[in-house]
Parts: sequence; structure tokens; C-alpha cells
Amino acid sequence: MGVAPLRATSCLAENSWPILESLVSKLSPVAGEIEIVPGLDPADADLLFACGLLTQELIAAGAPLEIVAAPIFAGESQAVYRSVVITHSDRDLDLERGHYLSFAVNDYASWSGWFGYLALLRAHGHSAPPDRRRLETGSHLRSIEAVAGGAADVAAIDSSVWHHYRDRSDDLEVIAITPDWPAPPVSVGPRVDRTALAVLFAGPDIVAASGADYDEMLTVRRSFN
Repeated sequence: MGVAPLRATSCLAENSWPILESLVSKLSPVAGEIEIVPGLDPADADLLFACGLLTQELIAAGAPLEIVAAPIFAGESQAVYRSVVITHSDRDLDLERGHYLSFAVNDYASWSGWFGYLALLRAHGHSAPPDRRRLETGSHLRSIEAVAGGAADVAAIDSSVWHHYRDRSDDLEVIAITPDWPAPPVSVGPRVDRTALAVLFAGPDIVAASGADYDEMLTVRRSFN
């Protein structure tokens, strides 16, 4: 029997898939056949593009993944991103009052949609929004739609996703921005030949990264336990 193709997936928003496809097109000629599998369990991926916090938690739980790279998103000069806190433009809100109102969260495991926002609130002396004021949406796009449609007052959105969708969001405005954090990483499993990874860095849109770059996310995450 032949060797099974490597499997790649993304756990990020729609704007991540062209990045993953570019990575696969660079890597497959030297690393072997790579199949992109939407919905694949991230712990089973040979090539994973996912939230830094999720990736670190998978590794901490024993997944055989190694962080090796991070993208430079459109509009950025480094491999960083941040959360933008949005509300409807007809609301007179700021961060100091916004945390008391209803909040749309894409996923409680998300750095940009949840823990990065909690860290920002804590820096301003505020606690998390109470459970009764939270709406879990399942994605950043649905969080944007929830705020646009009035189902929630505030949401924290991955800045790369906001850059991708903001032209559809004329009725929304940014009321706060978190500090920069390392961009969501690319990690690989043991079946990926490490000597092949050099091809990923041939262009200007991706840089080398390591797990140490994301340790602080895991530390902050655990501080909220």
C-alpha cells in the first residue's frame, strides 16, 4: 500500500483558507501529497492552521504538533494580529460601559473572540460579562452579524477577519483594540519532513515561529480558571 496523503485543515475563519491553500501548494511538491480536509479534528492534522491558544492547548494535551510558522496578514508588516471590539454605530458605547452589555462570543476557546477580550477588560479593571449577557455564535462572522442585527451589543473580532468583512459592516464601528499578539500559527505533525519546511519561507507572507511565541496566551488562559 502507498503512503496516505498528508492532511491539512484550518480551524480559523473563511479568510484563512486561501492562506492554507497557498501553504499546501508550496509544501506539497517537496513534502508529498497533501489533502485539505475541512472539519478534520485538529489533533489529527499533519498541517494545521489554527488559533495560537487552541494549538498550544492541543500540544499540552499530547497532540504531536509543532508550531513552525505564522502568516503576515494583509495590511500587516509583521506576523501579528489583535482583536477589535465592535458595536453598532447607533450605540453610544465605549469599553468602560460596553462590558456591562450583551456580548457575542464566537467560541469560548477562542483567543481573539474571548480570552484576548477578557485580558483587555481585566487591564481596565473589569470582569467578564456575566453568563446571562453572552451569546455564543460559533464564528466571528456570526458575531459580526449578531451585533449588526441587534442580537448583541458588543463583540471582539479577530482583526484579520474584520479586515476581510468590514466592507459588509458599514453600520458597525470599533470602540476598542487589544494589544498585538502573535498571528495564528501553522503547526505540523511528525509525518511532515522538517527539511521541506524551508519552502514555506520563500515569499514575504510567512515567517518562522515556535511554541514559545504563544506561551503567554496559554498563561493568560489559565489565569482565568
